[in-house]
Amino acid sequence: MLSLEPAAGALAGLVILREHLAATQWLAIAAIVAASAGTIMTTPAEPMVEDAP
Repeated sequence: MLSLEPAAGALAGLVILREHLAATQWLAIAAIVAASAGTIMTTPAEPMVEDAP
């Protein structure tokens, strides 16, 4: 989730401050989002541990 902070900040700047981003900046945001999604999708789920009685 922390890896999405630059993308969220850039989008907030776009919406709130009406800043304009260059094509390379949009590409960088897309790369960050893709890397974050890839990390989440390829991380194996942790097995559930049941409490012992």
